[in-house]
Amino acid sequence: MGDMCSAQASQRVALLVGVSEYGEGYPPLPGTATDLERMRSVLENPEMGGFEVETLTNPYAQTLREKMERFFGDRSKEDVLLFYFSGHGALDPYVGNQLYLSTRETRKVNKQLVESSAVESARLHHYLVNSKSQQKVVILDCCFSGAVANFLQKGEDTTNLQQLKARGTVLLASCSAFNESYQTKCGVGAGVAQSLYTQYLVEGIETGAARQGQREWILAQDLHEYARKRFQTERAAAMEPQIIVLKQEGYGIPVARAPKEDPKVAYRQIVVEVLEEDDGEVDELDRIHLGLVQDELQLSEEEAQQILNEQQKPYVIRREKRAIYRRAFEAALHPGGSLSALSERTRRKLARIQTQLGLRNEDISKIEADLLREIEADLLLSESPFTIAEFYTPQTVSDEEGVDNTVTQIPSTLDAVPPRYEKLAELLAAAERDDEADKWKAADQETLHVMCEVAGRESEGWLRATDVQDFPCEDLKAIDRLWAKHSDGKFGFSVQKQIWQDCGSPDDYSEDWKRFGNEVGWRKDQNWIKYSDVAFDTKALTRTSPGRLRLEGVFLAPCCCCVALLSRVQICGV
Repeated sequence: MGDMCSAQASQRVALLVGVSEYGEGYPPLPGTATDLERMRSVLENPEMGGFEVETLTNPYAQTLREKMERFFGDRSKEDVLLFYFSGHGALDPYVGNQLYLSTRETRKVNKQLVESSAVESARLHHYLVNSKSQQKVVILDCCFSGAVANFLQKGEDTTNLQQLKARGTVLLASCSAFNESYQTKCGVGAGVAQSLYTQYLVEGIETGAARQGQREWILAQDLHEYARKRFQTERAAAMEPQIIVLKQEGYGIPVARAPKEDPKVAYRQIVVEVLEEDDGEVDELDRIHLGLVQDELQLSEEEAQQILNEQQKPYVIRREKRAIYRRAFEAALHPGGSLSALSERTRRKLARIQTQLGLRNEDISKIEADLLREIEADLLLSESPFTIAEFYTPQTVSDEEGVDNTVTQIPSTLDAVPPRYEKLAELLAAAERDDEADKWKAADQETLHVMCEVAGRESEGWLRATDVQDFPCEDLKAIDRLWAKHSDGKFGFSVQKQIWQDCGSPDDYSEDWKRFGNEVGWRKDQNWIKYSDVAFDTKALTRTSPGRLRLEGVFLAPCCCCVALLSRVQICGV
């Protein structure tokens, strides 16, 4: 309660930056102007954000640096500061570890970012460290925005990190360090594309839907949760907004007031809770409950139905997308009316449909498993002598909650090896036959060679995080299948991914990442080992510690490449 009172008495200041025009190599983002105006309207409104707002449109790089310096500097500790950025985000061209905020000058030369034309996230970290304000909110609506955590969480030195933790700082990012942000897709005459992330944030404030409980203020954590659930419900995509706090108090920074004593807000909150219980379905008991709430809040039938329709819409969209994919998968399973295994070509076609629909791997795994169970039940009822087991092999995968579910995956043949991987297949066959560490390492080095070949970096002989993020899924799967086949499932990306997920899918600065390194044999005596010391000893592996495949040049690069590769493996469903 004391924090809320002090928040109301303090000066609330916001700097909103939108960049829609760019130099060579970056497409324009005309919808940014709308994003900026919508965010300004809710933050400046005295009944909502109550901020003193300054907007900055299409600034030059030096102008943006100076504005940020003045904005975060010369403030008192009671001030509440909010910095919002909408535009292109870029990663540095060398390691792919640092986020850059774009400006009207931002451009590429030879397909690489010109760093001086953008503002590095290290500068944002510097301003946050030195600001006296004890309540700072940063909202980044740009691609790779989660990469700013590399500086906010690690810091440049121990002193600066402690200074930053001593003050309330929260960062809301539209996506992770390895994703692009979503924009709405507008048809002809429908206007320009706008950011879905900003749309959800503004919606959560305007309607009060982001408020938790009955408190007056919508907190930073509330906004994050609202946007995350909206993406999860409506888009069901792999991309997910991030929240980064350096002290627990950061969650509780008040961003805007919820509409006061609005019965529609109260009813909407209850509708949201009801819909979340059963994936958007409303049964008779729910209708009776909502009817009683409607009467209590004195809402008309039209008002209550409008709110229900609005909140059900994303669930309806998601169900429609799932139904489309189910029809596609069913068509793939029944060419000409017969049951058959899926070819690599068919899998690629399904993957394109999945991407277009914006469905996560977890969604399609459930759809496919459900349909295959239904087909198997039909086969049993028809007394057919064949079963699904003759066509498909079950594989255990983990869902988002870490609960193992057996889903059915369709294996691809390993008999025909693509020409690019013939040498790798030969080296792995020799390693399997003789089980010698040198032969496993030779296969490991050949793996790096073919990955560089695929990424167009043969001359460099190593991969950056940006190369890994765009690495073709079919090639990752082909490499993984070869390693899994010839090592009896002891080496491979899929094995590493499972261990990584079991460790909490950690980033490269956490204690869990060190635990992951211990599990796969990359650390010894609490230290990271050199590539020359990596042991390819299958006899030393157990069911609880497989997966010690380590790529020279990839895993010896800065750790962001490790996380980028494992994230890509996860996205590709390897």
